[in-house]
Amino acid sequence: MEFNNNHHATEIISNLNEERKTTKDFCDFTIKAGGTQFPVHKCVVGSFSEYFKKMFTTKRKESYSNEGSVKKVSGPTMASIINFIYTSCIILTHDNVYDVLEAAEYLRITSLKEYCRKFFKASLNGENCLKIRSYSNRYNMGDVVQAAETFISKNLGAVLKSSDFLQFNVDDAMALLKLESEQDSIDEDKYRSVVSWTKYSLDERRKHFNDLFLLVQLNSLSQKFLNEVVHREELVTQSADSMNLLVTALFARIPGNIDNKDNCQSDEILTIGGDFKQIVVKFNTKTKQWSDMPVSLDTNIDRFCPSAVNYNQQILLMGGMQRFGNTYYNTVERLDLNDENPKWDSNLPSMREKRQGFASALLNGLVYCTGGWNDAGFLFTGPLSSCESYNPEERKWSSIRNMNKTRTDHALVSARGLLYALGGLRDGNNPTHTAECYDPRNGKWEYIPPMKTCRSGLTAVVLNNEIYAIGGHDDSNRLSTELTSLNLSRNFSSVEKFNLDTKTWTDVASMNEERKGGSACVVGGLIWVFGGVRAKTVEFYDPAANKWQVSTNMDSRLWCPCVLSI
Repeated sequence: MEFNNNHHATEIISNLNEERKTTKDFCDFTIKAGGTQFPVHKCVVGSFSEYFKKMFTTKRKESYSNEGSVKKVSGPTMASIINFIYTSCIILTHDNVYDVLEAAEYLRITSLKEYCRKFFKASLNGENCLKIRSYSNRYNMGDVVQAAETFISKNLGAVLKSSDFLQFNVDDAMALLKLESEQDSIDEDKYRSVVSWTKYSLDERRKHFNDLFLLVQLNSLSQKFLNEVVHREELVTQSADSMNLLVTALFARIPGNIDNKDNCQSDEILTIGGDFKQIVVKFNTKTKQWSDMPVSLDTNIDRFCPSAVNYNQQILLMGGMQRFGNTYYNTVERLDLNDENPKWDSNLPSMREKRQGFASALLNGLVYCTGGWNDAGFLFTGPLSSCESYNPEERKWSSIRNMNKTRTDHALVSARGLLYALGGLRDGNNPTHTAECYDPRNGKWEYIPPMKTCRSGLTAVVLNNEIYAIGGHDDSNRLSTELTSLNLSRNFSSVEKFNLDTKTWTDVASMNEERKGGSACVVGGLIWVFGGVRAKTVEFYDPAANKWQVSTNMDSRLWCPCVLSI
């Protein structure tokens, strides 16, 4: 008969463990760590730890001796690990787990490292997630790093308030502040954490405050918070750069100083020009009726491919080119719809450069103009990369940093405190699918993922946190055939949208007509598009239904009109 004791191996190890604690008769090696001596059995610790196995089996002095030192492990940690080797039991806490993990890695005890991994994943919280992420990244625990980052994204506010954040160096602090968060109103927490981090070691960190302050979306903060909290902080008020950002954010709260006037609640749309025409016409999206503006409202000069914005019900019409003679304009006209009898006023400062085929947008109470052609560039140097901004209150134009690419016949929109330049002709002949965004807080243009299609002569709007790139063409012949036969190929009816959260482009339903040189705006939660080289209809897009519908016909085509909600 055969008898088998399933607990035999356990009993042996248990007896050896008791023996090493008492008589030590069979112990043949002493481990020294942190000033403490630990009698052990070589066969036990060597079979469990690759570090000790190598120590005992290679030609090192410890293999010929009855003692050896482990300098990188503390006495208490070594006591816990030796007890684990003999009993398979260890108590992990927030106080000892980091030391145990380092020792497990150093002593090459895989099972102990696995327990540390499980402890990390089960104990993530706002106070320890940063440290856990750091240690897990150091010791190649990819799943724990991912779990920590998911937790941080969902709980960024609490994480920024943790004591661990205050210990970060500036690069790590910036990396955390740049993380996307699933929480609403996270920028209050970001602001408070920037101030707390800076004041934790004020003399050393004050120089970094502006860089971190740039990462706070001031436009997301309430008027009350900006006035009562941010405006009273000395770190802000003592910095010219930070105060400029704050003033810009506060100025944007003044009624009428909004980024995208297209998203207003009006039912009416104003169309200006198109095909060298000087007419100004209103279209009512509810009644589908057109109404002529008084003759006195016609623009002072004919402008082809100008650009326009609606600043607090003041229409600013800028740039363009003359119908004959290739004269390019940098002049600006204003039509104040707040007046009882509005008329065009040309007594405004001119742009710093002549521009035609450029794009403009409102952002934080300023008017931005990008790219285009001028009378030198059209024949010799190609499109412009230069950009400028206009402060309507100060009546002053200022140059800003050039785009990364030259662009003409492109689109420009503003969203979430940034400008987005899309497509256009990159060298005068070739349409591009590239896109880039401008952050006025640091004055830099950075590329974003390119559109799926190369588009020149497109129009764009922002609706429901997404940027829509509408129509355009990819034909390299910009003017000659349009002015003669108008027989262009590859005009687009297609539309694609860019999600500002996921940073991805996706196709949506195509328009009913191909449109190159059309213009669009948003009214009533719908996208309204007018004109184009051959188009004679107005159509609108419903994002809920993902469908374009023709609203009405136009008497004649409008090529490159300015279209604004009013």
